Amino acid sequence: MTQLQDALRSNGSTINDPTGHYGSSTQAGVAALYDAAGFTIARANADEDALLRDARNTLTSAQQSLTEAEALPEDERPDLAALRREVSEAQTALDDLEAVTGAALPMNEVVFVPEFPAEVTAVSARAGEPVVEGEAMVVLSGGKLVARGQVNRLDAEALTLDMPVSLLNGTEELTGTLSAIAEAQSSGETGGPPQFEVTVDADFPEEWSAADLRMTVIVSQTETEVLVVPITAIFSKADGKPTVVRLRDGQRESINVTVGATGDGYVEIASPELSVGDQVVVGQS
Repeated sequence: MTQLQDALRSNGSTINDPTGHYGSSTQAGVAALYDAAGFTIARANADEDALLRDARNTLTSAQQSLTEAEALPEDERPDLAALRREVSEAQTALDDLEAVTGAALPMNEVVFVPEFPAEVTAVSARAGEPVVEGEAMVVLSGGKLVARGQVNRLDAEALTLDMPVSLLNGTEELTGTLSAIAEAQSSGETGGPPQFEVTVDADFPEEWSAADLRMTVIVSQTETEVLVVPITAIFSKADGKPTVVRLRDGQRESINVTVGATGDGYVEIASPELSVGDQVVVGQS
C-alpha cells in the first residue's frame, strides 16, 4: 500500500490518507489513474452505489431526528442520548462502508518495478483467450538498458573491462564501455566452440530497447590516420615476411610491408612504395 501511495503521488495525486491506509484520497488517486488510462474502474462491491445511498439516507434521517428533537421544548423532548447514539452508529456504518467500497485496485492489474525505465517487451495473452497456467502473459523489462553480445574465446582473451565499444543501430551510433565478460558458456545444440557473453554500458535511448546492434570493441587504435588494406590482401613470402600485391597498368608487383593494428576486417600497413588509392590483390576469405 505504501508503494501504491508513493506511485500515485508521483503521478500527481494528492494522498492525505495515513501511510498504508486505503482511504478516500488513495481511492481517488486510483480512480484518476484508471480514468487517464481509459480503463474501467474496478469496484469492490457491484451493489455499492445502492448500499452507500442507503447508508447516507440513514445518517441524514438520524441527524434530522436529533435536530428536530433538540428544537422541542425540554419537557417534550424524547431521549436525546438515544438519538445521538443513532447518529453515531449511522456515521460509523457509513465510514466502514466507504472504507470497503469505491475504486479498487485488483492485485492482478498492477506490477511494481524497483526502478525506471521499464517497458513491456512482449505480450502473449489475447483478450478472450484462457490463461495458461505457468506461462507468462506479459514480459516486462526494467532497469537501465545494456547491450549484450557474444565473442569466441580468442576474441575474449584480447578484451579487458572498460574498453571503449562502438554501437551501431542503423545509421545511429553510440559509444559505450565494456562492463562485463562472462565465463565461457555452452554453445548448446550448435556444437560449436563455447562463446563468451560481453555486456556494454552506454546512455541508451529508450527506443533502442530490443534493437539489434552492431558492436565493435576498440581493442587498440592509432593516434593518426594510417594506410589500411583488407586482411585478405596480406600474403606471406617463403621467408614469412608479409607482402601486398599491387596491381598497376595490368602488372602485379609484390611489395614488402610492415603490418600493424587490425580491426573490422582491415589491417594497418606501412610501406614507402604504397599510397592511398593503389589497387591491391585480395585472396579468397
